[in-house]
Amino acid sequence: MSKRLCKLLVLLYLTPALALPPWPEAIRGDWKEMPTPEPLPPFCRPKQMGESEWRMHGAIPGLNHFCDAKVKRFICLKYSGKDRAACLSYLARGVHDAIRGAQEKSPNHPLVPYLHTEYANFLAEAGDFPHAVQEYLQAVRINKKYLPAYVKLANVLIKTKEYDKAEKTLQYALKIQKNKRHEAYLKKQLAKVAALKAKSQ
Repeated sequence: MSKRLCKLLVLLYLTPALALPPWPEAIRGDWKEMPTPEPLPPFCRPKQMGESEWRMHGAIPGLNHFCDAKVKRFICLKYSGKDRAACLSYLARGVHDAIRGAQEKSPNHPLVPYLHTEYANFLAEAGDFPHAVQEYLQAVRINKKYLPAYVKLANVLIKTKEYDKAEKTLQYALKIQKNKRHEAYLKKQLAKVAALKAKSQ
């Protein structure tokens, strides 16, 4: 094998984004046929024989868009920089559609805090931290005991070096948590914040 070919292979290995197709092309296709490394919500399960889309998604308009985004998110994460941000931001619109659909169905629909949190996750991964924080806060305004939103909010506040806010968020989450595993994780995060605060002073 020539040295030139070896260098090219090393370069492709070190920068896998070069070998990827443009993200709009990569996310094309039916989400129901795409593998995903994490379990999907029950309403995103593959459609059963004879089951209607309407029944499959709990009669909420837009949940199909959410499921599409949830599956294809892992494709976006293969990219970096502006491509990753653009891909995630594009898919996040599908999550926003699901929020609107759930709210139209019922303003107090139990899925709404979950969907706001998921929307915020997409925004955070795209690097849009201010809007992600707004969405996490929207989730906890609707359900003050929705632990996943507090945990994710604290993670974003740590990334943006807002340690006092992160600490308060984690302390509140510690009060509402209901099992030892969550308690251990939250205490670990609080210790991390304390160390970061001390280092920044």
